[in-house]
Amino acid sequence: MDSKKICTAEAIALLVMIMINQVILGLPKTIIVNSGSGAWINVIVISIIAIFLAVLITKLFKKFPASDILDVSELVGGKILKIIVSIIFFSLFFLTSIICLRYIVETLILIYFKNTNILFLILLFVIGIIIANRKSFTSLARANYILTIVILTAMLFLFVFSTKLFVPERLFPLLGYGPNQTLLLGLSNLSAFSGLAYILFILPFLKEANSFKKINIIAIVISSLYLFFSVLCLLLIFPFTSITENLLSVYLLTRIVEYSSFLQRADAIYILFWILAILSYLSINMFFMLHIFQKNTNIKNHTGILYALSLVVIAGSLIIEGAAEHRFLQNTIYLCLFFFAMVLSLIILFIANWKRKKHSSS
Repeated sequence: MDSKKICTAEAIALLVMIMINQVILGLPKTIIVNSGSGAWINVIVISIIAIFLAVLITKLFKKFPASDILDVSELVGGKILKIIVSIIFFSLFFLTSIICLRYIVETLILIYFKNTNILFLILLFVIGIIIANRKSFTSLARANYILTIVILTAMLFLFVFSTKLFVPERLFPLLGYGPNQTLLLGLSNLSAFSGLAYILFILPFLKEANSFKKINIIAIVISSLYLFFSVLCLLLIFPFTSITENLLSVYLLTRIVEYSSFLQRADAIYILFWILAILSYLSINMFFMLHIFQKNTNIKNHTGILYALSLVVIAGSLIIEGAAEHRFLQNTIYLCLFFFAMVLSLIILFIANWKRKKHSSS
């Protein structure tokens, strides 16, 4: 198990990488479509809620050191509840994987590889996932840490150089489509912080368990800032009334921002970074799917499971056809599954703490 332990910085980078991929997958565009010019306010609101949930989860895990949500579920409801929770989170990570994989492959085909077979590109990503997961989790976390720093730095440059294109008037009206749409219905955008689901599993892998709270808060704050500036740049450059779900993404920023007379188009560089980011994200997802599977079986060698799950991910990504089906999976199925998993986990943690408190007082 020691070979799977990661340091504080690597754990923060792992959670931030999850947020980076939400932005790559078009989350800022979705938030703007739903909230209009009030999208930046919506991001602030859901960021505050996400930080609160991260602190709450940390506090609820305080009495269960070196445990994840599966261990706590078994404590509360035995193996049956543990299996139920395992199926829910496995489905969540699997659904995330196939949505993400299909999205990036279709994007690459649309931009660069118009005549390339989709299966070929999917296989390239899956081969990368297999190679990453044949190494230790520590190696994966270290590579992800370096990549996270590179991507955050690149995006910082993008945000800074895009300021000359800002039109401040585009932030009005402040509440976009109205307070209900921005503040109440916009709470569904909390799924942007899908890193909260991974927080429920990361504690046993930390070298310094006492840094759990610091890791969660720093990761959510960095993710919040990354999302906030992504949404803000899009709002200040493009009129929100012209934004449609099929038109705008952060990728367009890389095509219109000029860094100097020597480097006027850096979109290919950003695409490369995003390919590596999604590959890292998919590898992290695969690791946690393997972790869940192994915790519910007696199989010690994960190699065979890795190949089997990789084939299932390939099949799942090929099943998705068309933008409408992709949006339904991402905006409906994934959304419902994420909120159900988080609410159920919080209930289990509250019950576990209540039982532990009751047992210690008796």
